[in-house]
Amino acid sequence: MTRSKKAKNQRKGSSKILTLVGTSSVIVLFILQLFLANSLSSKGREIKRLESEKENLLSEQNALNGTLAALGSLDRVRADALKIGMVESGERFDYLVPPKVAYHP
Repeated sequence: MTRSKKAKNQRKGSSKILTLVGTSSVIVLFILQLFLANSLSSKGREIKRLESEKENLLSEQNALNGTLAALGSLDRVRADALKIGMVESGERFDYLVPPKVAYHP
C-alpha cells in the first residue's frame, strides 16, 4: 500500500508541475500576443501616416511641376525679359549645317 501512495503522490506532483507549466505557458503566450498586437497596431498607424504624407507630397509635386511649366514657358520668359528692359534682336541667325560625310549620290 505504501508504494501505491507514493506513486499517487508522485502523479499528483507531476500533475501540478504540468498544470503550472501549462498555465505559465498560456500566460506568456497571451502577453506575447498582446505585445505583438500593439506593435502591429503602431506600425499600421505609422504606415497610414506615411501614406498620407506621400499623397500630400505627390500633390505638392504636381502643383510645383505646373508652376515650373508656367514659369518656364517661352512666352513668360519673353514677357519678363521685356519688363526688365531687354529688347528683341532684329538679326537673323544662320545656322551651319554640317557637311554630309561619305555621301554618295
